[in-house]
Amino acid sequence: MVNFLGFIAFILIFSVSSVHSNCPSQIFPNTSYYECDDLPTLNSRLYWLFDPSISSLSIAFTAPPAEPEGWIAWGINPISTGMLGAQVLVAFRQPIGSITVKTFHLTSYTILVEAPIDFEVRQMSAEASTGLGFITIFVTIRMPENIQTLNLVWQVGAAVSDGVPLIHELNTNNLHSRKPLTIRARGQKSPEKKITGLVVNIVIGIGISLFVALVGHFCGRMCCKKEKIGHTDITKAATSAAASAATSAATTAATSAATAGCG
Repeated sequence: MVNFLGFIAFILIFSVSSVHSNCPSQIFPNTSYYECDDLPTLNSRLYWLFDPSISSLSIAFTAPPAEPEGWIAWGINPISTGMLGAQVLVAFRQPIGSITVKTFHLTSYTILVEAPIDFEVRQMSAEASTGLGFITIFVTIRMPENIQTLNLVWQVGAAVSDGVPLIHELNTNNLHSRKPLTIRARGQKSPEKKITGLVVNIVIGIGISLFVALVGHFCGRMCCKKEKIGHTDITKAATSAAASAATSAATTAATSAATAGCG
């Protein structure tokens, strides 16, 4: 019985932990980002903060270049969900060693045109992490009114020539580096997080019900062997345990199991 309860506990812990997103925490200077997306490709992550009072969206995008002298890019596509038409910020190491960030328009799959992006940029910078090989782009933009979703794109490349990033690889990860981002203020939950919370509640509820039912059944069997406790006492004990777990479903399961144990 003890081994079985231990197995149930392991399953519950694994199930609850598996529905939470694991986005590594990271401390950045000057800004505390309360949202983080562990992006699906190119070992990249996006941290962001939206202030609706001033329509300000602050972004920290971090990724490793394909090569130490390569580049990383993050941007927004205002016209589609793909790369073509995107307006991007590209960061790379200059010959003197410092990190710079420039803005480009992706007008074709082979040509980048250096130009300001359409969004109002309030702050823009980039830095390299010491010894880790990552570059981080920081940008704060003014969000246009009535826009709740942005079509994000990101990319990494291996080389830069005369201040212009050279074409990146064309493998699966590079070609699928895009994702919509739903903008919300602090405290608002995304649909994904609402679903995660529901799943966690269901898993915990089932676990409590199983645990209390097993305890009730075990107590019921002990009752029948020792003939010291009647059906009513077993039912009350199981019901009390279920009440402490704050779930009516667990109470019903515990009572039924206890009654069956002495039946």
